[in-house]
Amino acid sequence: MGSTTATAVLRHIRCVRSAIMLAVAVNVGSLQPCIAEPTSRVIHMLVQTDPNMKAFEVGNKFVTARDSTTGFSFVEHTVDPVDPESYLLLNSIVRRGTLRSTPIQDDQTGVLIEPMKGHDGAWWIDLRDPSRFLDSATVIAVNAETQQEEVLELDVAPRLQDQAPLRFYSPGAYILRLEKGRHPRSATLRIATENAAGDLSKPEDVTVGWPDVGRCYLVTLKGVTGEEQRLFASLQDADKVGNPIKELYASTATLIVGSFRETTGGFGPGYFEVTYVKPDNTNPKRLWMRLPLTESEGAAVRGELDSLLAPEDGFKKLPAWLAAKRLKPEEKEKLVHGSDKWVEVPRDANGGFKIKVPIDTRAWKALLASAPEKVGDRAILVWEFENPKNPTDREAIRVGGANGKRYQVDQLAWWLSGLPTAPNKD
Repeated sequence: MGSTTATAVLRHIRCVRSAIMLAVAVNVGSLQPCIAEPTSRVIHMLVQTDPNMKAFEVGNKFVTARDSTTGFSFVEHTVDPVDPESYLLLNSIVRRGTLRSTPIQDDQTGVLIEPMKGHDGAWWIDLRDPSRFLDSATVIAVNAETQQEEVLELDVAPRLQDQAPLRFYSPGAYILRLEKGRHPRSATLRIATENAAGDLSKPEDVTVGWPDVGRCYLVTLKGVTGEEQRLFASLQDADKVGNPIKELYASTATLIVGSFRETTGGFGPGYFEVTYVKPDNTNPKRLWMRLPLTESEGAAVRGELDSLLAPEDGFKKLPAWLAAKRLKPEEKEKLVHGSDKWVEVPRDANGGFKIKVPIDTRAWKALLASAPEKVGDRAILVWEFENPKNPTDREAIRVGGANGKRYQVDQLAWWLSGLPTAPNKD
């Protein structure tokens, strides 16, 4: 959350090396991975499916293929959703070994749309004629959290306004960059054409669509033994798998994953600790957290917050509501599964936000072992501003720009991976 100092960055560089197999071309109703020779016995496969295929069905295909394959096996597997932009980017990197790719969509209207490699969530809109000018656009986007469509009315900003959602880049070329978690589906572009005299025509509406990437998943196979090529052959065999994989793309690419960010949490004997830095351009007094949540629990909490924030003064009343549900770690109150308590993370002398929260580590471990679906790794964050001259004047801060919300959703990457080995208090 936010930036860190250069010194802290250097102290917290983390790298993970793994073989990776990625998906290619879109064929509705199929999985399509491309493969790299594994350098370990954990295999990651990025796969693409039709829009209706769920994670369970994806995992079931791999289990079915494994059970009908001799000379290959794996012990366990996980299937995690991946956003389409990440899929397109990684697919391009592994297939070509570079950051370039062929256009995603070549519209018959003369508009070319493709993702900008190396720029998260950014799209290149090429009118393919320097005499054509984009006046404005209406973009239909899907909110990844709510899965609801949103209509965005966007004007074209100058080139140097690189934080604008839609900006000019060069004659005939523009850049669209939406907030994280919002994926474009279609757009109506209002395009004017300059004539020989230098006059612009009346803008005409041109409707374009984004590629239907479908759903994307990261399949992780653990405890792999034998020749993975045997599994891939089974995945392509219609006698062994319903809706088999249509294409396998071989690659020797190695993916290196690094992080320049501070870790946001971890476990100690009988507690967990979280550390955050404030969002840019804000000065919060405290941070409120609801954690850990499953996806369904997180959706329920977001719905509750949306209801509380609906009134025009809801953002002013929310801090008092959160305080009434405050966990009291100073009184050794433990955070238990199913709790509706909110953790208050105060601001320290250095301007950071850090707290240790007591838990029954053994109970959490037992729950994870017996019912892993009940243990989530999501958190809801609310940043609170307090008027320094009037401490009773408080409000929930809006984050993420003008279209942002007064709460954030975070994934605690350390929670599920660290809990099994978390130290007990005694």
